Amino acid sequence: MNRKTVPFFFLSMMAWAVMSAAPQCDPPESNRLQRDHAPTPFSAAEIRRNCDKGRWIEVKIWKEGEKETRQLTVFTHADDHKATITVQDLGEGGVPVGEKMTGTTRWTELQRHASFPENETEITCESLETPMGKLDCLLYTVRTTQEEETVVQCLWFAREMPGPPVLFIRKVDGRVVYRQEISARGMRKEPVE
Repeated sequence: MNRKTVPFFFLSMMAWAVMSAAPQCDPPESNRLQRDHAPTPFSAAEIRRNCDKGRWIEVKIWKEGEKETRQLTVFTHADDHKATITVQDLGEGGVPVGEKMTGTTRWTELQRHASFPENETEITCESLETPMGKLDCLLYTVRTTQEEETVVQCLWFAREMPGPPVLFIRKVDGRVVYRQEISARGMRKEPVE
């Protein structure tokens, strides 16, 4: 090698090393549900494996102009195709309030919740400090215009927790109007009803 090519070769090798060590921010192409949509962060099968019967997720929800609330979601039944999910509002001290809501949905429908038009979606990698500790996430930033207002939805999906985003923020014209954050999650050992 001559002296002029050595720096170029060295810089090329350094760039390759940095790029290969960087976390992969592109979800698999196989997660694309529609041709004009970005791939989802997780496949239906990954969500199924992570949200089996007994999985519970507690979230804090804040809406503009309202008091923060908490909800508990429990996967009460699961098979290869669908899940039965129960959602319960929680009051002070985590005491259930109101009626439970129960519904059944297909794993592919849960995956579809994270399918957004590709031309409106930016996917980046980000570490996020959460109530469950620091998590490596795929951040989906979805920008749209609705009724002459700029709407930005930011969804952080923890790589090791296939399922709902660990944090979801919705902004309208730069103002936060909705925030949902997973505060705790786990698996129940006792029978789930």
